[in-house]
Amino acid sequence: MVHGLAGHQGPVVVSVSAEMAGGRLKLQVRNTIVQGRARGGEGIGIRNVRERLAVQFSGGAAFEAGPNGTEWISEIDMRRFSNRPNRKSRAAALLRRGCDGRHHRG
Repeated sequence: MVHGLAGHQGPVVVSVSAEMAGGRLKLQVRNTIVQGRARGGEGIGIRNVRERLAVQFSGGAAFEAGPNGTEWISEIDMRRFSNRPNRKSRAAALLRRGCDGRHHRG
């Protein structure tokens, strides 16, 4: 957690929150910034997060980040995904291939 701390004379406060509502997950990270030091435009880190969310979640997630007074706020808002691995389906597939799941190669 070193990036973005240049110019701070005192402590940096970071808060992280997560909220589920209406089938959506909202993740938010806030940290203090030096007044007037927030750069305009997107850096490579913000672009990378935005691109990865677009690829991984096919438009099911939105990302916003930017200065707000003396804080930088980054927020991801995405639909709830419920496609957890189904252990029974995996076990059935392994058995069809002649594998018990413990000693399978390839």
